[in-house]
This record gives sequence, structure tokens and C-alpha cells, in this order.
Amino acid sequence: MNKKFVAILLTLAMSSTLMATTSSAEYISKSKAKEIVLAHAGVSATNATFVKTELDTENGKHEIDLEFFVPFSINGISVYKEYDYDLNAFNGAIL
Repeated sequence: MNKKFVAILLTLAMSSTLMATTSSAEYISKSKAKEIVLAHAGVSATNATFVKTELDTENGKHEIDLEFFVPFSINGISVYKEYDYDLNAFNGAIL
């Protein structure tokens, strides 16, 4: 066999293995991510409206990006407080 062909096959095999070891099965669940940020913010799940919960990659690191709003009122005027969190996708650490 051609040495270049063997090198390409080995590279493909190694990259397939790497992709398999970083599968989404190792990520924390989106529901667990929500639990973490709600607890950190001291907000009840019934008061929060999530507008974003997605897996993202920043600087080569896998993160879960979450955004939610919580309604409250000031002098009878309804307003919303925005929360924006980035979590480590593997262990749930707040970034």
C-alpha cells in the first residue's frame, strides 16, 4: 500500500475515535444545567422563562449557554431581570 494512503487511513481512524470519546453522552443534560443556574441565581423554576439553552464551543471548550428571564415589578411596572450563564458542558461548573 501507498504510505500516504496508510497515513490518511490512520488519521481518519484516530479522528473517529476522538469524536466518539467526546460524544454528547458525556455532557450534562440541559435539565441538569437549568437546575444548576437556577440554584445559583436563587430563582424558582416556576418563575423563570428560559429563552436559550444550547451547546456551544468557545475557544475549543464545550459549554452550555443558558439565558432566562424572571419577571418582577417596580412601582407597579412589570419588568424582567435577565440571567445569562455559561457552564462547562462536562461537569456543570459555572464559567
